[in-house]
Amino acid sequence: MKAVIWTEGIADQKFLADVIEHWFGVKFERNQSKEEETVFEYKNEDNLLKIQSLGGKDTLLSEEKSKKELSAPFALNALQGIQNIIVLDADDNLATRRKEIESARKNLGVDFPCFLLPDDGREGDIEILLQEIINPQNIVIFECWQSYEDCLSQKENSQAPNRKFTLPARKTKIYAYLEALLGESKKQKELIKEAKRNYQKTEHWVLDGSKAPLKPLKDFLEKHLNV
Repeated sequence: MKAVIWTEGIADQKFLADVIEHWFGVKFERNQSKEEETVFEYKNEDNLLKIQSLGGKDTLLSEEKSKKELSAPFALNALQGIQNIIVLDADDNLATRRKEIESARKNLGVDFPCFLLPDDGREGDIEILLQEIINPQNIVIFECWQSYEDCLSQKENSQAPNRKFTLPARKTKIYAYLEALLGESKKQKELIKEAKRNYQKTEHWVLDGSKAPLKPLKDFLEKHLNV
């Protein structure tokens, strides 16, 4: 097993590090000089697995940026027999994202497998996937959140007449979910942050890779990591 998994940022890195450890027993060390330069790494005599950031999806999808920042490391990995693997959000258009990925392959001159979150078959992002793997015992938190969104959508913004309030992003919803479950101390509040979440905490998350929504990701990783 020799591979580098490239992601959009720290949120995806931490999530993948946790699910890979949970499913395959691969224990990562977290190395970082700066928050945005975090690399999760597993290495022994025969294996090398890293999870690191692309610096945002635009770095891969921009012809200029990808040639400048990714051509050399991608080519070097390929030369050394290290598989480059991409995990990105599908966002609002799955077909468009697939075309962009194909253009990136041609631009870099290196083939690589790519998985589009949430499940490689529909629009969305990691936050949609996270919503779908919460412990069902905590569904009341999202029910309360939905009431909050419904209330906002029915009100007009007094600071901007004839305009509704902007609904919070899905990322905010995940923060609120964890904040409701964790304690009030500063130490507990730190665990809400993307880089410090524990996705293996069964009171919060269900990492069942045998069925949807996580089965497509588990199957993809098994295939390309040879684990």
